Amino acid sequence: MQPAITIENISKRYRLGLTHAGSIRELVNGTVARLIGRHRPKPIAPELDPTRVTQDGQFWALRDINLQIQPGEVVGIIGRNGAGKSTLLKILSRVTTPTEGRIEMFGRVASLLEVGTGFHPELTGRENVYMNGTILGMTRREIGAQFDAIVDFAGVEKFVDTPVKRYSSGMTVRLGFAVAAHLEPEILIVDEVLAVGDAQFQKRCMGKLNDVAKSGRTVLFVSHNMPAVRQLTTRTAVLADGQLAFWGATDDALQYYLEDSANQLADSTDLRSVKRVSWCGDRSVEFVDARFHKDQQFVATEPIRFQVSLDAHRPATGMWIGVTIYSRDGNAVGSAFSSELSNFNSGTSRTIDVNLTNPGLAPGRYWMSLGLMNARSQVTDVVTEVLQFDVLDDTMIPGKFSNWNHQWGRFRTGIEVRELPSQTK
Repeated sequence: MQPAITIENISKRYRLGLTHAGSIRELVNGTVARLIGRHRPKPIAPELDPTRVTQDGQFWALRDINLQIQPGEVVGIIGRNGAGKSTLLKILSRVTTPTEGRIEMFGRVASLLEVGTGFHPELTGRENVYMNGTILGMTRREIGAQFDAIVDFAGVEKFVDTPVKRYSSGMTVRLGFAVAAHLEPEILIVDEVLAVGDAQFQKRCMGKLNDVAKSGRTVLFVSHNMPAVRQLTTRTAVLADGQLAFWGATDDALQYYLEDSANQLADSTDLRSVKRVSWCGDRSVEFVDARFHKDQQFVATEPIRFQVSLDAHRPATGMWIGVTIYSRDGNAVGSAFSSELSNFNSGTSRTIDVNLTNPGLAPGRYWMSLGLMNARSQVTDVVTEVLQFDVLDDTMIPGKFSNWNHQWGRFRTGIEVRELPSQTK
């Protein structure tokens, strides 16, 4: 059987400090910027890891990627931020071109890489649906047959004749996903963009992706949501530092990725160089450091204490911190939200002590994600996969088991019993 996607020795190089004309849009934007005097050379690499920058200022975002994906296969692509996932998807979507290597794809390709991908802001939702369908090679009749389903799924019936520039980011991503999933491309590429939707929309998207997978179409799915990757995909590629670190069955790939992430995060505290997710906020106040007060080992009954350092680039009021704890298999097991922090002045730094009381976690390895929100619950910064720690067995606590079985769950609740006097029957 002929593969749906063949990736041979794909590499992508950026030259730091120069605008790379990897697409027509980048070339035009760069040329216009220079003509009007607003061009400021800047690094364009997705993650400035010094170990991946050559002496002459070249950054290899990808090196020698080789994959073959069969028709109807649902494949996951995972890796830490900056591993090269988005660069690979942009090459597959023909947003940019590879520096080296060759790609062959058979069939119509639909991509959803970021909010509003492929949408023209001045056109209405209706016009954008027909334009995107035409780009995919659909006839007007084929698009019309799916139009009502697209609009219904996106929930934009009242705004379908409104220019997309008036849409919220949530409306835009709903319509973008609906177009990509309903116009029946042979190959569907979906990035982490679904993370910006609400919980109900994400659930609908997962259901639709399941339907797409069962229909025999080829799907490439990039996500930090490990349970979603496990649910949807059969094989998964793990990227690390721009290279293919693992390629195989999804369960084996997830185990490799989580163990490798735990090892890399053991001593990581500097958060300034951590690349943020695509839906991160404006970083008006941002995390710059995080560290535990003691060794990264706790027992179920003791609080988990750590410090975070914050930098404020603009004045901010009503800020609060959110913490989510994830188990080793990538499932969120609990969250906590702080009280309101005192006001921030521009150009100031602050260190915050965080104390997670009575966590009651079962023995095992965990990690955290940290978020900063303002009084309107708008996200200003998010760092994922940080502060890895272990919860240890404790045989000295009455009623606790040292050999914990994870089938019993991730939390160990406290328990008290009181025996009543015996009665004679």
